[in-house]
Amino acid sequence: MASCTDAGVGAVAWVESGGGPLIAVPEVVLPFWAGADGDELSTDYDRACDVDAFIGLVPVGDTRALVLGDDPGS
Repeated sequence: MASCTDAGVGAVAWVESGGGPLIAVPEVVLPFWAGADGDELSTDYDRACDVDAFIGLVPVGDTRALVLGDDPGS
């Protein structure tokens, strides 16, 4: 996983996804993000996919992750 501190701030020109929404999870709660592999009926990935807007928030640990729910174009 890449972060802006890996290559310096501003080094990322564009972010891509293999499918599904793009999600920004605060690093301190990343261990609480289970993605599509959660044991719950509604996984973290399912909740992120339920965002029906260009942007939304989903709970992760004791905070929230930013979901870019739809790609308006590069």
